[in-house]
Amino acid sequence: MSAAIEQRNQDATVYVGNLDDRVSEELLWELMLQAGSVCNVHMPRDKVTGSHQNYGFVEFRTEECSEYAVKVLNMIQLFGKVIRVKKASQDKKNLDVGANLFLGNLDPEVDEKLLYDTFSAFGGIIETPKVMRDPDTKLSRGFGFVSFDSFEAADLAIECMNGQYLCNRQVVVQYAYKKDSQNERHGSEAERLLAQRNPNKLKPHTLFAFTNQGGGAPSNGAPMQAPPPPPMGGLQFNGAQGAGYMGMGMVGESGSIYLIGGANREGTSFGDVHRFDFDTRKWTLVKLSGDNLPPRSGHSAVAIGTEIYVFGGLDAKEGATKSLCFGGFDGGQICGDCCRYSDEEESWLPVDLAKSTDKQQALPAVVVVLVGCWMGAGLTSYSPQGGAVISKSTAGFSWTHGDGRVFNWHPLLMSFGFIFCSSQAALAYTSLPFSHAVNKRIHLSLHALGFLSAVVGTIAVFRFHNEHGIINLYSLHSWLGLGVLILFAGHYAASFAIFFYPGAKQEVRSATSPYHIGLGLAILGLVAATVETGILEKLGFNGSCNVNGELNGEQVKGYMAPDCVLGNIIGLLVALSLITLIATIWHAKHKPEKPKGDETTPLLSGDSSDEKTEVLV
Repeated sequence: MSAAIEQRNQDATVYVGNLDDRVSEELLWELMLQAGSVCNVHMPRDKVTGSHQNYGFVEFRTEECSEYAVKVLNMIQLFGKVIRVKKASQDKKNLDVGANLFLGNLDPEVDEKLLYDTFSAFGGIIETPKVMRDPDTKLSRGFGFVSFDSFEAADLAIECMNGQYLCNRQVVVQYAYKKDSQNERHGSEAERLLAQRNPNKLKPHTLFAFTNQGGGAPSNGAPMQAPPPPPMGGLQFNGAQGAGYMGMGMVGESGSIYLIGGANREGTSFGDVHRFDFDTRKWTLVKLSGDNLPPRSGHSAVAIGTEIYVFGGLDAKEGATKSLCFGGFDGGQICGDCCRYSDEEESWLPVDLAKSTDKQQALPAVVVVLVGCWMGAGLTSYSPQGGAVISKSTAGFSWTHGDGRVFNWHPLLMSFGFIFCSSQAALAYTSLPFSHAVNKRIHLSLHALGFLSAVVGTIAVFRFHNEHGIINLYSLHSWLGLGVLILFAGHYAASFAIFFYPGAKQEVRSATSPYHIGLGLAILGLVAATVETGILEKLGFNGSCNVNGELNGEQVKGYMAPDCVLGNIIGLLVALSLITLIATIWHAKHKPEKPKGDETTPLLSGDSSDEKTEVLV
């Protein structure tokens, strides 16, 4: 499968680094085949152990295929590791001539993928962004670098991002110092003039490359230009959160290119097929029917575990054994949003990658709605008087002084704050499709809203007691409720300081996180206990669960009023909500761990062994 180094076409060879130990030459061949025809795969091995050294070289039949592999396969995940795909023959000196930016004051949570996602919006990035890390702890040192393929893109990035917040810190974005000078930065007039005279100097491997499946280059001989981004109006959120960051699946045909599927790092698919025409330089929607089917493609793929996710279609006979297809097709059969090829069925089967927390999220909402119905329309008290039972409705809401219905705000606001808001906040990291930083802000906001609601609910019950001459804090329910409020406030304040602002060091966050989650779940357990005792207390006061005597002209014994039935149902749903919440979070936290080195290991490191080996090839 491999050829001698001197026999390889170095211009058509790519270097693949940061490979997992489980990657074989066969799997690497299968993955690289998605970018074009492969000639050779070579993975240097240790002479003693026989295991490969976590990098390899792949030779394609054409240089265009190798450039395309760099474009679409760099930074994808293979067995949980973000791999690096670069041209083996790339001149390293070229990378020091151009639009290189220094990024300072980076938040510890900022990683290479976040930098790529943020700065790629301003123009083409010619190499994976670097976050400089401590060689021992692998933690971020607070600065990094990004290199653009044009000074215009770099200037725009400085203008838009310098002084802006990335996660929780104001970043510094400016041109980096040149390697051979400590006082001169990139971006000088001389460099800009050099870039104008030799535009390819800045972008050694980012030229747009077509596949060799039927042409694709403009027939008029005009220089190839990368098409603009595809239209974003057709985004379809299908809950496919399992896949990592992907490039777009493209295939060239008759002077045009097709975007088939495609996805961003959250796994959101573009749906349908778009076609780019070089004459009009516009994207148009193409319906996959009849003769409109472009050739089958499979150029964008990412391996997660033992499955290969393919954006843009996959040849079922030549592709991976276990594969998933987003928005593609096979043999003229549209896969839809997501399909899996089954060897047993020899056909594509639909796959639902949606989150499994929808039902769990609905339970707290149902609890709040039922409490609102109980307090607003169903609350009734039953009192025996001379053998008869007198029923009196106490339902409704009021904030008027002396009105007994002020109390009814207490159960509603407490259930909304501590049952609904707290449970949704706990699920924010596992159920929402946003970035970690956005989910964190949603998590904090929901907890703050829940605490505010609980405080107002507590004020309501104290007002009711004081206005009707009832002693405060006389029951187990009241003591549990007060304890929950105090614990929640202390936990929120400490967590805010550690995880948000001013923020502790990464090692402190990592050490504190299990206790943060454990204490949070314990508080939710106390919330459930408080709610259950509160329901029992209220039903006991109303006397609605064991009514004996003449009620509405009928003799009853051990009668359970509708008010009691509704209260018991709410109590059961609260317990079920807590159980499912804990099960959901436990399942999310006990998924198979990624191999070490996924996010803590730098994607680009000047002193890594695989980089040194690359120079020798």
